[in-house]
Amino acid sequence: MKSFFISIFFSICSLFVLAQSANDSTKYGDKYHISFDLFKLAQGSLQVNYERPVTRRSALCVGFIGTWSQSTGLAKIYLKAQDFDMKSSSGQTITNVDKTQVVGAGINLKYKVYLGKNPTALTGWWWSPELFYRQLKITGEYTENSQIMQASKTLYLSYLGYAVGRQSTLFKVLCVDYYAGGGFFFSQYKGESFHTTDRANYQLDYTGVYLNGSIAIGFVK
Repeated sequence: MKSFFISIFFSICSLFVLAQSANDSTKYGDKYHISFDLFKLAQGSLQVNYERPVTRRSALCVGFIGTWSQSTGLAKIYLKAQDFDMKSSSGQTITNVDKTQVVGAGINLKYKVYLGKNPTALTGWWWSPELFYRQLKITGEYTENSQIMQASKTLYLSYLGYAVGRQSTLFKVLCVDYYAGGGFFFSQYKGESFHTTDRANYQLDYTGVYLNGSIAIGFVK
């Protein structure tokens, strides 16, 4: 799964370079948006989106995701709701994990098609396929035989779906982009041969049909 998404990543990057080259001959070539996903902040992650027009009706949006969250920080409520099924050094399930920390990175890709009779790239209603891939390292502390021990797991996450949204500009400087959509969420831990099962849809390591949505705020160049 990891090599598959890496191949997709480099393919999209190639398209991104071609899109930038094609833009040199259009009046949209020097226009782009940079925005920040507000919902990701609540989960202890920072997603920075770079959106650039490909044609008058379409744009490629690449989101770079960085995660560094702790159960004692801003993502405390979100992480407290998680159950990562951590194992001790003896292979037993840990019931009480303290000081959970999640660190990782990922990428989110959208190819937006703007709608309407007179669409302008980066403004108005749009729809898009959506793909993302993330790799996270999860660590936590537990007590075993009166000693503080540390457990860790590596989690691979991917999502394939669609999104429908609307992007507006304010004062010709700010942009607000909000959307909703759905697709399939896939999670698998390193070292395991099968995806996760029996997980609630609000949990980070969920696998199954998933409804997605967010709001991003940024600036226009």
